[in-house]
Amino acid sequence: VSTQSTGILCLCRTLVMTSHGIAIGLKSKRGHRITPVPKRNKASNRKANRRSTSSKLVSEVIREVTGYAPYEKRVMELLKNNLDKRALRVAKRRLGSHQRGKRKREELAGVLRQEAVNKARFEAERIKAQKEKEAKEIKETKETKESK
Repeated sequence: VSTQSTGILCLCRTLVMTSHGIAIGLKSKRGHRITPVPKRNKASNRKANRRSTSSKLVSEVIREVTGYAPYEKRVMELLKNNLDKRALRVAKRRLGSHQRGKRKREELAGVLRQEAVNKARFEAERIKAQKEKEAKEIKETKETKESK
C-alpha cells in the first residue's frame, strides 16, 4: 500500500483518488465504492405473468371457433412447402416486427406438427381397426366352414 501526497490508493479496486476528487486509473478500475444492486427476476419469469389454464382454454376455444386469418393460412402453406424464410417474411410484414414474426411462425409450425401427429395417430388406429375387422371375418368364415 502506497500513499501519495495528492491522493490515496485503495486496494479493493485499485482506485486512486486525487486531491481534487477525480478518480484516475484504468476505466474498469475507476470510480467510487458501491454496494451491488441485487438482480431482480425478469417480469417474464415471475409467476404472476404466466397464463392460467382457464385463459389457455379460452384461447383454444376461440381459435377453434374462428379459425386462422388469411395471412396465417398463407404462412402455414409456405411452411408446408418448406419455405421458412418466405413464411417469416410474410409474418414479419403483417405483424410489424421480426420477433413477432418468428414467434408466429413457430406457433403455426407447431400447429402443423400437431396436425401431422394427429393424422398419423388416426391413420394408425384406422389400419389397426381394419386389421382387427379382417381377422374377425377370417375367424367367422373358419367357424362357418367347420360347422358345415
